[in-house]
Amino acid sequence: TSHVYSMYEHASRWSKILEEEDLWEEKKQNVRAFLSDKLFCKETNFFYDQWFMNNTANAPLVFEGLWPFIVGAVSSDQAKNIVDQYLRVSDHFFTEHPVPLVSFSDGCFTGDNWQGGVRNSMTLWVAMGCIKYNYPGLASNLLEKALDATSSHFEKTGKIFEFYPSSSDCLKSKQLRKPYEDYLGHN
Repeated sequence: TSHVYSMYEHASRWSKILEEEDLWEEKKQNVRAFLSDKLFCKETNFFYDQWFMNNTANAPLVFEGLWPFIVGAVSSDQAKNIVDQYLRVSDHFFTEHPVPLVSFSDGCFTGDNWQGGVRNSMTLWVAMGCIKYNYPGLASNLLEKALDATSSHFEKTGKIFEFYPSSSDCLKSKQLRKPYEDYLGHN
């Protein structure tokens, strides 16, 4: 849904540049309203997939809930809440190597691959959302921490990995799947 919003936003902007009738602005606003009205939980100040909205107590705090923020589809109040409650908090997404795909505090977090591993491309996306909502300092902090952590791993191994652990505690786990080496797709 967030990606559809982004598509409409770009199409609307292009229509204005090309001086054509803007057929996209209304669609973009409808998607924004759907995100805010149907996928945003006011109790947790986070976005969830629709099937979790009837029971957000069991909904995971995962990267996907940040997409509305990333694409610029949230209100400034929602953005502030996401930043203050999740992106600046080490128990959630501001980990040693930010941004894990599952919040550090979530019961689904294992630190492995898609259950809490970090892909630098995702951190870049979140930083871009921070820029959209005028949090350049946070964007800089997220990127600097990610680059420092990546550099540290590279100094030790000489490799770029598919994903990285979000904390040094994750490295101690024997349960982690070894990430693919020299995998640049996400990093």
